Amino acid sequence: MTPSSSTPSSIRDPEKPAIDTDPAPTDTEATILPDLAQRPTTDVEKGAGTSPPRTAPSGAFDPRQNPDGGLQAWLCVFGGFCVLFCSFGWINCIGFFQEYYQTHQLREYDPSTVSWISSLEAFFMFARGPVIGKLYDNYGPRWLLLAGTFLHVFGLMMTSLASEYYQFILAQG
Repeated sequence: MTPSSSTPSSIRDPEKPAIDTDPAPTDTEATILPDLAQRPTTDVEKGAGTSPPRTAPSGAFDPRQNPDGGLQAWLCVFGGFCVLFCSFGWINCIGFFQEYYQTHQLREYDPSTVSWISSLEAFFMFARGPVIGKLYDNYGPRWLLLAGTFLHVFGLMMTSLASEYYQFILAQG
């Protein structure tokens, strides 16, 4: 027989060590899983006794070394919460505005017509996202927050003066 041909399983090469497939004995009566830490590792393909490297490769991100930004970072998180609270809180109140308009200033209009005010408001809030994102990347949040705050307050003030449908569309929509 040549070395490349298969040999019967009962014949073993004396130069190769026998691989123990039984788990190591323990002090307990029943062994559910083998204790691999006590057994010697032998990998025929990679060589006997090799173990995986214990350090991360160079340039890899280690989450244990993630920097803590301290007070400045948490103030940034709080500012983001306040901005989202105001803008999405405004959108969540759409139903209250529509109900008020239907029972007071715009009672002669159909509900589907009045709903265009809030629909346009939600559309323009999300449709301007790519443009606002580019402006944010280029200039930062300061001017966007100042302009957005002014426009929110100014729009609500102009809505309080509105009496015609087109005025509501311009002020709030």
